[in-house]
Amino acid sequence: MSWLRALRSLTAPRAVRAELRRLRGEERAVRLRLGALARAERLRLRGLAAELVPLRERILALTARPRCCTRCAAPTPWGGEALPGGLCCSGTSEAIFNPVELAPLVLAGRAPSDHAVAPSRAGCLFRGAAGCLLPAGSRPSLCLGHLCRELAAELHGRGVIPELLELAEELAARGRAIGEALGLEP
Repeated sequence: MSWLRALRSLTAPRAVRAELRRLRGEERAVRLRLGALARAERLRLRGLAAELVPLRERILALTARPRCCTRCAAPTPWGGEALPGGLCCSGTSEAIFNPVELAPLVLAGRAPSDHAVAPSRAGCLFRGAAGCLLPAGSRPSLCLGHLCRELAAELHGRGVIPELLELAEELAARGRAIGEALGLEP
């Protein structure tokens, strides 16, 4: 982690720092499980995780800059305040970055905690005013495979839904296989 990122995390609100500590702890737990495996198995799992990075990037390319997401920061349907970055990113980081989601990212050298976090706590740690702060290769499969009704309609118009669904399922299945090999549960 760069000194600037470390400084930003120290000046973040207490809730953000606590969530970042939890995330780093989960990443360490994945590394410890990996370290307990035989060398050949560690290399195999790292190779499988590295193969997922291009899948993540392709999914993001298919869904790039959807117009519907710019309108999603409007007030919530239940009357709540408008939160920039979209309703889909309003989940908790704990649910989004569960051990099975983290394992492929950590093994591929794409640990989310290596990236800047949002300065305030409004859903996911990486939910910025213009959307996700994480590069495609560091995003969990849950996020990349998420399709709300509006996004599905827009992507259907682009003709990318079949490829997107296939890639998202492959990404999730391979991630689960890595998690199972490490003895992890979501």
